[in-house]
Amino acid sequence: TSTTHHVSTMERINNADTATTTTTTMTTEPTTMTTEPTATVATIAVTSRRISGIMYTSETSGNPLPTNVPTSTVQLSYEGQGYTGTIPTELGLLSMLVKLQLQKNALTGSIPTQLGQLTNIGRLTSMRGHLQAVSNRLDGPMPTELGNLRKMTNAFKFNGNLLSQWVPTELGDLVKMKSSLDFSDNPEQTGAIPTELGKLVNMEYMMELGASTSSSLTAKIPTELGNLVKMQQYFKIFSCGGDTAYMLGDKATIPTELGRLQSMRNIFKISSNMLSGSIPSQFGQLSHLEQYFTLGSNTMVTGTIPSELGGLEKLTEFFEIMNHHVTGTIPRLVFGEYT
Repeated sequence: TSTTHHVSTMERINNADTATTTTTTMTTEPTTMTTEPTATVATIAVTSRRISGIMYTSETSGNPLPTNVPTSTVQLSYEGQGYTGTIPTELGLLSMLVKLQLQKNALTGSIPTQLGQLTNIGRLTSMRGHLQAVSNRLDGPMPTELGNLRKMTNAFKFNGNLLSQWVPTELGDLVKMKSSLDFSDNPEQTGAIPTELGKLVNMEYMMELGASTSSSLTAKIPTELGNLVKMQQYFKIFSCGGDTAYMLGDKATIPTELGRLQSMRNIFKISSNMLSGSIPSQFGQLSHLEQYFTLGSNTMVTGTIPSELGGLEKLTEFFEIMNHHVTGTIPRLVFGEYT
């Protein structure tokens, strides 16, 4: 009589650079002959400082997204199911849809303009994650039609793709947005940060504007971003590509208007941008900031460290001014004491 044994093993390797998770299912069938057990790797997830990705094996892995979704559907979540191919234009027919999640698959091609017809996306403000397509292989420009999704309040996220241009100016019409606007880590992006993003005056949490190749963006940091006075956490304009990759050119300066973001409490980051000019004294007005004030790797910044930065009296963790041609000392009261 043969018997089947199922053995599941989990190995984790954690260090400063990598974290690997492997799930293995082994099946052995005892017979009269000596046999080697067979093994099937179900999932391998590998992350590091510069590499991230997921290999999937599931019933949906390698399949295209369904196109025969009932038109009465109000939410779709295909997160992490290994779908391939393009985003079907038929999804634009789901007029009742309030939530669409496509993140962490292997989708390719451009973003269909038909998604701009999903004008009920975000209608249920209590529902999180309104429109997400993070960590795919989507390319081409972001459709201007997405500016029609004016009911959205949270989670407009297309980071970790291959989008070729910066976000369209029409996204400035999403004036109800409060949290999670993320277009970072699209290494093919070119263009400029739209000034119209300064119209998103209800933003409170997470605006991440970042790229991962050298000189991906042009022009400057819009002074209009100083209008986002409700921002409290995660305001980032940065390069994801390490110390040798810079997102903005050397003609860009740090706007003094960003000193108006006086509700900031955690993570104010403007780094790896090759900015020029001086550090604005107005940053001393960020008096509620408790963690992470970083101006790292803006190699063209010059002048002295403003004494007004002593106004960051609630800052208890991570004050960084790195790779600048600046002089002077860190003002007193940073970290709550003389420095």
